[in-house]
Amino acid sequence: MPKDAAVPKTGDDERGAAESRLENAIEERLHRLALKMDEVAWRLQRMDVAEFTEYYRRPRRVIVVSFATGVARGVGIAVGFTLLGALVLWLLRSLLVFNLPGIGHFLAQLIRIINNDLSVQP
Repeated sequence: MPKDAAVPKTGDDERGAAESRLENAIEERLHRLALKMDEVAWRLQRMDVAEFTEYYRRPRRVIVVSFATGVARGVGIAVGFTLLGALVLWLLRSLLVFNLPGIGHFLAQLIRIINNDLSVQP
């Protein structure tokens, strides 16, 4: 073997080292890009973007869901207010039984007014 064949040329060494550095830089950038894409995908999943875009694809579904939500809230408010009102009236009547001074007279008038209004309505 000739002596020159065992020793690589200086230009080839520099070119090989440059290509190696370039490959390492590309791999590093691809790795960072993959990490960023994973982060973006995770954030989009947290924001429920798929569900949001589905709403835009089917606007009728948005209307139906919004209507159903409104009806459910309205029924919930009506039932809750009715139960709360019944509880307050029950508490007022039970306080009337104790005949507390001052409060008893006020509560008796209030209950008479409520009973009169209920008996007048059809």
